[in-house]
Amino acid sequence: MNADNPPPEVAELLARRSEARAARDWAQADALRDRIHELGWEPIDSPSGSTARPAPGRGADVGSRLDEPSSRAA
Repeated sequence: MNADNPPPEVAELLARRSEARAARDWAQADALRDRIHELGWEPIDSPSGSTARPAPGRGADVGSRLDEPSSRAA
């Protein structure tokens, strides 16, 4: 998985969020946004629909930071 391809569950939630926003069902869109965020993704909305990227400090970002050498002296 990479930042450009969310997992299938997130992709399905994004599609449902786009539909909810198009129907102006803001409560449903907000609930879907919250669920997507719980899964470690940050929804990004545009007139053409919703996409997502890994949420800062979660998902792929965590592993990349953990792999970096510590800047503290031993």
